[in-house]
Amino acid sequence: MSFQVEMERPDPQPKAGQVGVDLGLKTYLALSSGETTPNPGNLIKGERRLKKLQRDCARTQRGSRGREKARRRLARQHEKVSNQRRDFQHKLSRTLIDRWGVICLDNLQIKGMLQNHHLAKHIQDAGWGEFVRQLGYKGKWYGSHIERIDRWYPSTKTCSNCLRVMTEMPLRVRQWLCPVCGVVHDRDVNAAQNIARVGLKQIEKVGREPPEPISPVEWVWPTMKPEAQAL
Repeated sequence: MSFQVEMERPDPQPKAGQVGVDLGLKTYLALSSGETTPNPGNLIKGERRLKKLQRDCARTQRGSRGREKARRRLARQHEKVSNQRRDFQHKLSRTLIDRWGVICLDNLQIKGMLQNHHLAKHIQDAGWGEFVRQLGYKGKWYGSHIERIDRWYPSTKTCSNCLRVMTEMPLRVRQWLCPVCGVVHDRDVNAAQNIARVGLKQIEKVGREPPEPISPVEWVWPTMKPEAQAL
């Protein structure tokens, strides 16, 4: 049996603390504080089981009782993967809301990113849109402000220390050295720090656009320090 009740929610109390959040595939979430959360990859982990159940369903005769049983087994497995993803997102979003009063996010264009057929399945499995939706309504319930920055801001390619922007940043590069200031960055944490900086600027309403990076520099691997080349 299930019950539904209507309760009055108390007025949200503002909280202290600001954080920038960068969403990704290998690392599901990186915070400007340096913390990271790996991607559980629920669909990828359950894909072998789903393929087997799909083959079993295809081998049965249409309209037969065996096909109906196979269809139900397949549907239950899909539901299990969906529940695992939703459980992960609810727990993670509530943790962020409880800890931070201001959460800055990149305004991702998910529909456009799905045009990349090499990453489309992984992007759909991540469920970024649902995760951001959960942050939105939970932020209103519990007193956290969600700030979205311009989707075109190069948060990944910009050095959070000196604001220099690289001309390119291949997806395979997880850690990189700024050839100008010499700081070694984690790709995702650096993006989260830039998102936090730009998001807080927007909240302050200083009457100007987010700070533009200084003139681009070329991607120069030979300028890296010896200790950074091992990364």
